[in-house]
Amino acid sequence: MAVLEAYSEVVKEVDISRIAVRYINRIWIPDEEVEIEDYLNCAHLCIDGLPQDYINFLSRVEYVYDVATRLIITQGRLEASVKGMACLLDLDIIRNEEPPIKCQQAYDVADALHDRAGDAFEAVITDKARRLFDAT
Repeated sequence: MAVLEAYSEVVKEVDISRIAVRYINRIWIPDEEVEIEDYLNCAHLCIDGLPQDYINFLSRVEYVYDVATRLIITQGRLEASVKGMACLLDLDIIRNEEPPIKCQQAYDVADALHDRAGDAFEAVITDKARRLFDAT
């Protein structure tokens, strides 16, 4: 936000039409046998009629809060070894402003998006995932 403040001091009138908050999480799961569904609620990989073993996965889902706001959740497998697996949990929440808003309003919108991203994170992770990083 400091960069935006400095820019608005030079330009004076700043119109902001898009605000986004993004959190890219790398979650290390230190288990030899990992069922990703035990850690992330929206990563359901087993489909009836297909083999139940998989090598890799990548999932992207876009959720709509309202006409101006959406949440994009991307998750996937980053790496695996006999010691565990690293997963990606990328939360990108975006709001388009029409008409554009001013700098101070953008701070308030960014705070609200931050809260929504936190709520989304809590909705996606399971209690088993929370125990990995003591977020209970």
